Amino acid sequence: MNINGEAYRTIWYDEDEQSVKIIDQTKLPHELTVVALNNVDAVCHAITSMQVRGAPLIGATAAYGIALACQTNGSTEHI
Repeated sequence: MNINGEAYRTIWYDEDEQSVKIIDQTKLPHELTVVALNNVDAVCHAITSMQVRGAPLIGATAAYGIALACQTNGSTEHI
């Protein structure tokens, strides 16, 4: 999506910060707020508080949550 001439995705991985970034959809359309998700708890909160909305975006957020979990512990038991 374009906002003030700048291209944004609704979710992306920020390699510099090693975090998942989302546009907080609870703030739209009045405010553009980008939230960093750094761990599984933050991902769960984003989904349950509806910071991300719609099945495709919820699924992508959950997949990023699994990837974040694997960064801390990639064992099968942990996942």
